[in-house]
Amino acid sequence: MNVRKAYGILLAGLFFLLLPLTQALSAETIRLQAGKDAIGARGEVVVTDLGSGQKEVVITAVGLRTDAVYTVWLVNEKPRMEMAGLGEADYAFTSDGQGAGHYTAALSAEELGKWQLIKIAYHPDRNPRNMGNITVDLEGSLK
Repeated sequence: MNVRKAYGILLAGLFFLLLPLTQALSAETIRLQAGKDAIGARGEVVVTDLGSGQKEVVITAVGLRTDAVYTVWLVNEKPRMEMAGLGEADYAFTSDGQGAGHYTAALSAEELGKWQLIKIAYHPDRNPRNMGNITVDLEGSLK
């Protein structure tokens, strides 16, 4: 094997080894604060650049209600109230028996940039499509 070929293989290997590290360095972490009815709940949102104008949003939370259904929302409160689900409909996850939850979605950087807040809503009837009687258990600022 000649030196050029060996050097090329070495560079390619380094690229694939360092790619996750560079993605981690470009990640942004947002703290989620508990709502008034979710004392003790906390979480974080990690937004990672996937390239090609795409972002991955990973939410981890603890202290949630156990075995409960939650939905994830992008929200603007000003100049007018508007919201959209994050990810695929039903935008839902279920917490485990210890109150931990995890949710992952991807969207364009442009779309994510339009929103001010991320909110995690609890659905007491376990139906993610029913927006009646929901409460916001976690919330964080995107800007």
